[in-house]
Amino acid sequence: MDLKLLDTKGAVEFLAGLGVTGKGGEGDVLCLNTLAKWRCLGCGPCFLKIRGAIYYRAADLEAWVAQHTPRRITSALNIEAV
Repeated sequence: MDLKLLDTKGAVEFLAGLGVTGKGGEGDVLCLNTLAKWRCLGCGPCFLKIRGAIYYRAADLEAWVAQHTPRRITSALNIEAV
């Protein structure tokens, strides 16, 4: 099990590598403050707080992205397309 911890900046870079972007869409980098806001709202990826510092596990980030990636549904056949 990989327990490598990423700080917030590392998490933003990791999420960018998974295709997560800011509000501007493609090419817009996710802001560090966005992760802070998501933490406060309870809608972001799981995080660890160790001695006052915030860390993310890569596996938790990947799971969160997988949960929040919209799936296309073909309406004519009513079949889920991945």
